[in-house]
Formats: sequence, C-alpha cells, structure tokens
Amino acid sequence: MKKRRKLLRRSGSKHRPNQNPGVAIYLSDENCRENQIFHGIVDYVNAHTPWTVYLYGQSDLWADVATAHKLRLDGILTSAPARGRDWNRQLKFLRAVRVPTVAIVAEPMNSGLIEVIPDDIAVGKLAAEHLLDKGFRNFGYYGGDMPYARIRSDGFVAALQARGHECSVHLRKDIRWGQLFREWEADSLGQWLSTLPHPTGIMACSDLWARHVVYASQRLGLHIPEDIAVVGVDNREALCRIINPKLSSIPLDLRKQGTKAAELLDNLMRGHKPANATVKVPPLPLVVRHSSDFLVVDDPDISTAVRYIRENAFRPLTVDEILEHALISRRKLEMGFKRNFGRSPQQEIWRVHVERAKQLLRETTMKMERISELSGFVSRNHFSRVFHRAVGVPPQTWRNDLQLSQ
Repeated sequence: MKKRRKLLRRSGSKHRPNQNPGVAIYLSDENCRENQIFHGIVDYVNAHTPWTVYLYGQSDLWADVATAHKLRLDGILTSAPARGRDWNRQLKFLRAVRVPTVAIVAEPMNSGLIEVIPDDIAVGKLAAEHLLDKGFRNFGYYGGDMPYARIRSDGFVAALQARGHECSVHLRKDIRWGQLFREWEADSLGQWLSTLPHPTGIMACSDLWARHVVYASQRLGLHIPEDIAVVGVDNREALCRIINPKLSSIPLDLRKQGTKAAELLDNLMRGHKPANATVKVPPLPLVVRHSSDFLVVDDPDISTAVRYIRENAFRPLTVDEILEHALISRRKLEMGFKRNFGRSPQQEIWRVHVERAKQLLRETTMKMERISELSGFVSRNHFSRVFHRAVGVPPQTWRNDLQLSQ
C-alpha cells in the first residue's frame, strides 16, 4: 500500500506512457457557471492530447478516496464557487489523493493548490471605465463583505481615484437574503441610496446584488439610469433581461477559466509548475443595457442632442438632423460633444448604432442584413465597416466569439 501511494504522489503519465492521462473532473452539472467552465475544459482537451476523463458531481464526491486510488488518477480538476464546509471537504479529499490538481474558484482560497480565478481588479476597473465614459462624476459600490466583493470594490475605487474621483462604498455584513426584500425602505441599502447625489453610477458586486439596488432605488422614487445607474457582474442573461430596466453587467470569462485550468493541469502532469499559484482570467467586455445606458451632460442643449441620438438609434441619423432638433449651432454641438465625451457628434451616432447592433447580435438570431437595418446603418457594408473599426472584428466574428464564450 505504501508503494502504491508513493506512485500516486507523482504524475501517472510517467508510469503509463502509452495511455492517455486519467483525469477526474469534479463539477456540478446543474449549475450554469459550472457548465461554462466545463465547455472550456472540453475545448482544451479536444485541441490537445486526449484524456481519459472521469466525471463526478460535487454533491456525492468528497469521501471516496478509495475509488480515486483505484483509478490511479494523473490529475484532478475541481471547481468551488465559495468557501464553506463543502470546500473544506474537497480540500481534505484532494490532500488525501495527492495528485496534480487545479482548482477553478470564484475568489482566492489560499488552498496550496493551483487556483484559477477571475481577475476581479480588472472587473472593477471595467465598471469604472464604463461609468466614467458615460460622464458620471459621482460613484458608489454596493455588495456583501465577501473576498471577491472586496477585491472588485478595490479595483473599482482605484480606477476612479486614478481619474480624480471618490467613491462611496457600502458593504453589508451577515446578510440574510430574505431581509433584502423585506427591508427595501428601512434597511441600510435604502438609507445609503438616500445619501447619494444624483446622478450616481453604482457598481454592485454581482447581478444578484445589483437587482436590489434597482428595486430599492425604485421604491425610493429614483429613476434608473437618470438618477442611479447600475452595473452588475456575471451577466446572468435571463436575470439581466427580466429586470426592468434591463441590467448592464460584466460577464466573467468562465469558459476561459476552464480552458486555462485544463492547460495548467496538462502542464502539471508533465512536471511543469506555473510561476504563480494563482492565475487570473480577465473578464469579457461589459454588456451595456438600459440600467447604465445614460450620458451625463450638464449642458441642456447637448443633453437634448444626446437623448435624441439615443432615442433614434434604430434608424439612420445625420448631424444636420440633430442640429435641427436641438436648435443649436454646429460649432456648439461639436465643441460640446468634444468637451463632454471626447468624440464628435458623428462618432457618437456611430457608437450608439454599434451598441444597438451588439444588443441584436447578442439577443437575437437575426441575419446581418436585418440587424444592419434595425441598427440605423444605411447598408450592410457600411454596418460592417463601422462595426469592424469600432470593435476590432467584423459583426459575424463578434457574434461567433460571443457564442463560444457562452
């Protein structure tokens, strides 16, 4: 038995050169997060040396050390969304099996394993850049007092401070979820929102927390996004789209986390350790929906022009048409857009059309001709040129990449 356990401490591939590596993957198949991670693992395995894969659900896994020994595993991939008793059981199991292991986790666990986590500093920075780009000068951060929420807050606040702005941070401790529904008007969330100037751009630590900012704001008679703009994290598609107004959100690149974890495990089984035990995966681009789709402008004439562009994003627009509606000179319009947004009125028109196209590419299966028409472009070729210049890839490629990431 001692000899057998000694073999298990090292990569099985050294002892079975003519066989595929044996890898156990422990994921919960009913969880959307885990499903995206699993697709990323499959992407890597299909593109590289095949593995003999053993799949397990998390609920019935963490006691069967004997089975793991019988399989003579070469490696393990596991996932855990948060700390707790389940994670402690996982660690006990993994330390008993003693084979190369990579953990795909939601926050730093300091487990002694190789950990693949979201780059939550980058998540916070992305939300800050989005709200700054919209012209907000007042900011807030709302979430629970969890490690990942604190890290996202740090990224958000640091990015704002680098641009000369402060941020009001409200982290709740000892949350019981039912309280959030019963205490919209009386709890600390409502009290905090009542202290914020208008307009304020708020980042919440996740979509689940962002929805409470939306509901609490509405119960206080505040308008979203005009008084309070809200950005969440995770981009839970159904949740973001059923909230009224629809919620802007930052998608975590869970598929890339799975791919990266598989790559790291493959290298570990070959005897190559990464330079860092914690590997961070940047988020995907922020998905803009109504909850933060608002440009803050002090000049009422420029604000009128901006609102007109936004309300007519579905059809072709010209600068002359905007001038007629806003009743201002071309020079004032040009200078106002340059001062407030750093771009010309024509560039703003194209930006709004592109964002409209992204929404249709993401949420529908319409053909490119129809999306071009409904996004305000005069032709499909014009649509393709402007989209490619703004985003860096053609619209069909952008849609394909988005579908792969999901």
